[in-house]
Amino acid sequence: SYRRFSEPPFYHAPSSGVITFPTAGIYLIAYSAQVNKIGVVSTTIDIWVNQNASNVSNSNRRVLLVSANTPQVVTATFIVDIAANDTITFLQAVGISTVAAGIYPFITPAGEPFVPSIIVTINKASD
Repeated sequence: SYRRFSEPPFYHAPSSGVITFPTAGIYLIAYSAQVNKIGVVSTTIDIWVNQNASNVSNSNRRVLLVSANTPQVVTATFIVDIAANDTITFLQAVGISTVAAGIYPFITPAGEPFVPSIIVTINKASD
């Protein structure tokens, strides 16, 4: 099932993470992801944008995770030329897979709202 957002229209498939843009244009895309690891060995995590099954140039962001259970935030903003029916997804890779590193949702602090694992903002800048 897809969730439709208000103008400009785009669709998000929660099960796959794919965002589809029915309307062409220049889009400002920003994200903020909370990353963490459980293991004691330091590792890196990379997060980047994939458009129509191809990596977007210069979109990778890398964070070094040193201490276990010490969340960090990765942020990035991109301007992307989108054609009608283009898709984007956010991908991640870790340097050492055995330390359980990745994008994590966090437990809701007492008396505060839930802290999501990733927030994505999309604005159409021009046609």
